[in-house]
Amino acid sequence: MKRTLATVGTALLLAFPLAGCGDDESDGGTPEAAPSAEAPDSPTASATTEPEELKLPEQAPELPTAAPTALAPSGATFDACTVVSPGLVTEVFGAMPGQALPQMSSLGDPQSVDCYYFGGEVLIVAQATTRADQDLPESSYTYEGIPGALTVPDADRGSAIIFPGQEGSDTIVSGLILVKDQRALNLSISVTGHPYDDDTLLEFAARLLEAM
Repeated sequence: MKRTLATVGTALLLAFPLAGCGDDESDGGTPEAAPSAEAPDSPTASATTEPEELKLPEQAPELPTAAPTALAPSGATFDACTVVSPGLVTEVFGAMPGQALPQMSSLGDPQSVDCYYFGGEVLIVAQATTRADQDLPESSYTYEGIPGALTVPDADRGSAIIFPGQEGSDTIVSGLILVKDQRALNLSISVTGHPYDDDTLLEFAARLLEAM
């Protein structure tokens, strides 16, 4: 599955190739010379520049490209939508999320419910499990070694990062891996129009740990 996100907004961007307009055949006269590709006034010089893409590491869950249509049933002991509440998202990031959409655990834990936010200024996927060592093992689920990665204080295991390569973007994407008493969250967070820094991300992590 493709793990890229355009860094200019949360909408999917479709790149349309630019094609020259003209007849394939002339009326018999000498065809006019094509404009030089190096002409300084060429209108296509900047139009063909595509937005840079942010590549999410394998540890990060993929951000949604559409709102899910099926919701998870209630009754799980660990509900990511309860921990990652809309009010908390707004309080920490200053952004308005869409509706919290509970989903069946993508990690296969019947006691847990994942949470999606799609729409508004926020895209979030929060994977949840009560089997941290089994579903999110320390050997595989850490951002340690990636430039800018941080250790989350007060977690049994915690790793946070604002992914590199987003300089100048209006949309900031980050990742959080949090483990507390075998409960764990693995989040990808995209916020548009409200730039945030490492301190904000660590504050969000601390608030989530309190709720776990």
